[in-house]
Amino acid sequence: MEKLRSKPALALAVCLIIVFSTMVTYAAFSVQHIFFNILSTDSVDIELSQLEMADGKEVPLKGCLVTPGQNISYIPRVTNEGADCYIRVIFDVDMNSECAKAISLDDISHMNDEWVKRGDSFYCKRILKKGESSDVFEGITVPSEWKNGDSSSFTITASAQAIQAANVYPDFESILPWGSIGIEGRSLNKTVCGKAVTIPGDEIIFKSGGSFECATDDLFSEFETLLPGDVYKKSVPVKNKSGRGMDVYFRTDNETSKLLETIDLSISCDGQMIYQGKLVSKELRSFIKVMNIPAGKEGLIDFQISMPPEAGNEFSKMNDQVKWILAAEYDNESRGIVRTGDLMNATLIFLLLTLMITSAVMGYVLMKNRRKR
Repeated sequence: MEKLRSKPALALAVCLIIVFSTMVTYAAFSVQHIFFNILSTDSVDIELSQLEMADGKEVPLKGCLVTPGQNISYIPRVTNEGADCYIRVIFDVDMNSECAKAISLDDISHMNDEWVKRGDSFYCKRILKKGESSDVFEGITVPSEWKNGDSSSFTITASAQAIQAANVYPDFESILPWGSIGIEGRSLNKTVCGKAVTIPGDEIIFKSGGSFECATDDLFSEFETLLPGDVYKKSVPVKNKSGRGMDVYFRTDNETSKLLETIDLSISCDGQMIYQGKLVSKELRSFIKVMNIPAGKEGLIDFQISMPPEAGNEFSKMNDQVKWILAAEYDNESRGIVRTGDLMNATLIFLLLTLMITSAVMGYVLMKNRRKR
């Protein structure tokens, strides 16, 4: 008989432990919300063509025999194949032999009004959009001082450079319209200047039922294509409508990639820096506490991502998915506090579980007693 009584008691103890665990979990309720977006990079990419007119048609420049005073067809053309940009073309004239007068850039003809000459460089004054082209000039004139029979010859070397148009304000009246902006590598590249964009945030609400509410799952959809030096800022308001104080946490869950390991991320709240580092880091693989929001109050999280100015051409035309995870749980002071509505729900759950457990135990005891008889 003693053995028979111990089994219902053991079952009852196990069930009570389950009920207790359920109530503790309920009291310390936490919730997560995942936001996705794609970060991509663009590039400044241009093509320089050197053409001439032959029999009324444009053909690649070949060079030719010339005579004194002759106007030679020579068309340097720049085509933009990347992000909106400003263009400049640098010319170098090399005289291959002695002559009465050396050819210089002052001998060009039919210069395009879109361009301005500064030293040995020509600057396009308008922003060249993707797919657009612009010709610097149409020809160059051989000095009339040359004499027939002289073995004079010359070579013109041209190189084109570009800077992204965003957040760049050239002064075409200056001797250096682009100022001290550095240009990387080959003759068609990028700038270290970037644009700074501040974006209003989508409101996130932590509701009374214990869930997040947000108008979009792509919280950072406004983060456009990144170029070196670009900075994007977004302030995200978080409202606490749960009736209890809550702690807010943040982390990312991203695969390691060359792009995401390069992009900088900073998170601040109320002027206090919470995180500053790379978008992918060991620190962000675990939740970091962002702030505490009392019941009925609102907090503001400031996110900033940026592409380092020194990022080179190897980051052109890349994209990666980013997973941002926001979490909240009731703070230590609020975990033991139960509001009226929550109390009713908790009581109902407890009564139902108690009834189920009691019924199960009683059924077990009755079944054993009948078998014994």
